[in-house]
Amino acid sequence: MARHKLREPAIVIVGGGVAGLRTAEALRSRGFSGELLGVSAEPHYPYARPPLSKVALYSIDGSGVPLSTTADVRWQRGVTATSLDVTGGYVELDDDRLVAFDAAVLATGVRARRLPGRVPGMELRTVEDAERLRTVRTARQVTW
Repeated sequence: MARHKLREPAIVIVGGGVAGLRTAEALRSRGFSGELLGVSAEPHYPYARPPLSKVALYSIDGSGVPLSTTADVRWQRGVTATSLDVTGGYVELDDDRLVAFDAAVLATGVRARRLPGRVPGMELRTVEDAERLRTVRTARQVTW
């Protein structure tokens, strides 16, 4: 496996949601000037999830509501962290890269709990969910 060495000091933030982004912003506001690398399983930059039902579900382009930031994070999107070696100081990604760090933050968030009897495909957690539901809404001419 190839090692990807970040310049020192480096902090890896595993999780591309609001918590990961806010962590990066807090580090910068407290004077951290080293490299920040964000790892996100989603192909999108961090976005605000609550507006998905209000904005992205009805938007023409289907995009989420991106969160703007000045935290200067280098995002690795569409990859997941598969293991963390605290002693060795690296995170292994699902594309076999090893990313070295001086500190790591795990801000992975949560998954929606699947309730018995739920209607399949009616979850709204990601931009892709909003796009799928918007397509269903448009096809059926449903008014919400």
